[in-house]
Formats: sequence, C-alpha cells, structure tokens
Amino acid sequence: MRQCLNCRGAGVREYDPSLKCRSCEGRGYFLPPDEAAIRAAIFSTRKKGQLVSRRPQDPRAYFVWRLARFHGGEDVTMPVMAYCDVFGDPYQEELERLADRVAREVFGTDLAAMARWAPLLFKL
Repeated sequence: MRQCLNCRGAGVREYDPSLKCRSCEGRGYFLPPDEAAIRAAIFSTRKKGQLVSRRPQDPRAYFVWRLARFHGGEDVTMPVMAYCDVFGDPYQEELERLADRVAREVFGTDLAAMARWAPLLFKL
C-alpha cells in the first residue's frame, strides 16, 4: 500500500478539503496493482493472445491496455488521457512496465511508438 501522490495521503483536495481526492477517491492510498485482474480485463476471451477492442472500465487496466497498444504500434497517437486516468497513482511505473511486457507479448515489440515518434521529437 502506497500513499496517493496527488493528495499526499490526506484523501481530500488541497484547494478544497471538503472534496475528496479524485485520484484515490478519498482513501489517501493505493493498493498494489493486481496483475491477474488487469490481464483479465485487457485480454480477449475469444481470441487468445489478443487485446480487447474496447476500452476497459478500470483506470489501471485502461492505462496498461492503452500503453501496450501505443508501444506495440497498434494505436500510434500519444496516450495522454491514459496518464490522466492514473494521475496520483504511486504504482504508475509498475503499470508502465506491465504495459511494456504486454506489448512485447501481443505485438512482439514495445518500441514501435518510439520508432515513429523519436525522429519527430528529437528534431527540436
């Protein structure tokens, strides 16, 4: 269990303590990611080894699903909103590593996005 990075464990919004923190939903902490539950939410039950075609409801599952699709080259637009869904989650790095593993497993690579975006980003 780790403290929410958004509210720093208080469970309320800094600018208005009468409102609960959006990131942790007022708990002040996050439990470790359940990799089995995330995998169950993002992998298709009909087509073995493929990701579901629709966005998972769980924010962590969505984050892993979206980043795996991005890094695997399936969806090459920047996954900005995925990061918004896990804002304040202290396990974000672990979720990113899981997304990389899923991308390699499903698409055979986790470098497709880098191959597409690196030339554009490093021209600046």
